[in-house]
Amino acid sequence: TESAAEAFLAGQVDGVGAFPPFWDTALKRTGSHELVTSKDFPGAIPDLLVVTQQLIDRHRKQVQGLVNTWFDVLAFMQQNPDRANQILANRAGVSLEELQKFQAGTRMFSLADNLNAFAPGQDMSHLDYAAKESVSFLIKHMVDGALASPNAILDDQFVQTHARQNT
Repeated sequence: TESAAEAFLAGQVDGVGAFPPFWDTALKRTGSHELVTSKDFPGAIPDLLVVTQQLIDRHRKQVQGLVNTWFDVLAFMQQNPDRANQILANRAGVSLEELQKFQAGTRMFSLADNLNAFAPGQDMSHLDYAAKESVSFLIKHMVDGALASPNAILDDQFVQTHARQNT
């Protein structure tokens, strides 16, 4: 994404799809503007924690530990927002002001949000529905093939285990 944004800025390509902080770089090109943003499609672009089935099969406890650690990180961020923001800004190589701009369009899912996202539903707040909509779009516009079942790739077992252990 960084290279794509830099190529756009240099005039080597006519368009780019990018996320923070790289879209900010792209928008520095004279005459550039956003055509569409994720704000236009709420729920369509989730960030996911993804592991292989092989890792789950071989190291189930460590995968659960990874998920538990993520929720510990969220708790730290809520309890220590200034320190968390400084860590995030340093890691992303941006100023605190830039980070705050990027955070305006970001929502960190709580445990309850995660449980809801994994529950079956009929709108973009549910991963199964969002996955079906995304796959349908890709098949219609970009790829050949059959609609894959989101159940084959969405697995809430580790979020559910964390919820049972922490409620």
